[in-house]
Amino acid sequence: MSEFIKLIREKIAAITQNEPQFSQSRLPAAAQAGKIITTPSHEKPAFDSLACPACHSPQFVKRGFRQKQQERIQLYQCTACGKTFTQNVLTSGKHYPLEVILDALSLYNLGYSPSQTCSLLKERAEKIKMTLKPATLAKWVKEFEPICRFSRYREFAGRKYTPSEMVVTATLAHRQLFRFRFHRAKCRLIMWEDVRHYRFDPLREFLELVPSECPHQYFSARSGQAEGLRASEAPLTFSRTQMVVRGKQNFANLLCTFVLQSVAERKLRHEALQKFMLYNDSVTIATEVPVYITRDDLL
Repeated sequence: MSEFIKLIREKIAAITQNEPQFSQSRLPAAAQAGKIITTPSHEKPAFDSLACPACHSPQFVKRGFRQKQQERIQLYQCTACGKTFTQNVLTSGKHYPLEVILDALSLYNLGYSPSQTCSLLKERAEKIKMTLKPATLAKWVKEFEPICRFSRYREFAGRKYTPSEMVVTATLAHRQLFRFRFHRAKCRLIMWEDVRHYRFDPLREFLELVPSECPHQYFSARSGQAEGLRASEAPLTFSRTQMVVRGKQNFANLLCTFVLQSVAERKLRHEALQKFMLYNDSVTIATEVPVYITRDDLL
């Protein structure tokens, strides 16, 4: 099992046991006094795919490729210690690329059976030259269960929705193309899980109606017109020099680190991350949601 999966298992266990990861009494005296503490440079980072795994130096050069059965992996050589390493440590010992593994997990969590998932993956992935077996898929599902938390909903979602009904999709032509997706099954199950979540039913209804009743004219008009002014085009009313930016590490950060290793092209990373989180985590219910505010809403 990879170190990344072990790290996630430890964090989930800590959350389940309601054990705080940081407490005032466990911090150094300097931190309790409010002083700034910097991490020593020699300490091993939690996860860094762009550094030497041996000495953690960020200085390296490319050193050819390693040809596997299904992919060709870029090799790097550390200029500090001379060790050769690869960027993707999660597929070590696996015959399939990480991209194929993530697609298989997403299809499985959409409600397809293991045999259906293997057949669909064979049709979609042209690079696969061997037949994926359901037993292999079952191993992946068990190994990556700490990441794919939708597994606790999957059985119940499959009873009410078919794979084609589970996610609502629509392409919105708002100056550019946006792929709207709404996980209908996950939203319903989250609401059924706790009666307090029923206050979000108007939001669920709004997301259901986006493909058919979205006011596209608000998003298609050009800037400067009465309608269609985007939030990113509005003038700033506050000073960015007074902004306070705080870093945060949570489960979403770990999930992003995991998924982004499977995407080689930067322009495809956003789409890949959206799809994986929507299909596999337990909280994301929609992506690329059109949000608009009319004058009447402000009055």
